[in-house]
Amino acid sequence: FYLNKQNGSGADAKDGVAWLTKAAENGDVKAMVEIANVYAAGFKVEETPKQALHWWKMAAEAGDEEATAQLKLLDTSNYGD
Repeated sequence: FYLNKQNGSGADAKDGVAWLTKAAENGDVKAMVEIANVYAAGFKVEETPKQALHWWKMAAEAGDEEATAQLKLLDTSNYGD
């Protein structure tokens, strides 16, 4: 949503990542999963596996099934943990 300028604000990708991060930091579980995916893929940001792992863990702890499944698939040693 924020990364694709679908919100009509004209925000660029950097702003989108900032808004997505802010939402995640404020407890939005879907935003946690999305920002984890962004960092894992390096989509519009530098690929940062450690950040991806952090946000997937946070989302999984909040009960998100997608994040839980992603963590089960990972070899976390590759993600700085």
